[in-house]
Amino acid sequence: MCPVTGERLVLLSRRHCHLCENVREQLAELLPSRALTLQEFDVDEDPVLRRTYGERVPVLLCGTEILGAGRFDPLLAVARWPSQRSE
Repeated sequence: MCPVTGERLVLLSRRHCHLCENVREQLAELLPSRALTLQEFDVDEDPVLRRTYGERVPVLLCGTEILGAGRFDPLLAVARWPSQRSE
């Protein structure tokens, strides 16, 4: 579906979705400090995503793992991502 590699999370959203907009804004503030990037896909532009997720947006993914969906706290969802790597 949406391959994730490295330090990238995927946000599945749709236009004119206030929940999606709120999550996107919060992630934009949160991710740079954690050296994470975000790739976003509009579920309405992909028939498979639309069938799979329907009205269940926003959805935050790490690979195939759902970190958050619908109404969720982006801070708690991102905290599940192992971004603190030893160097």
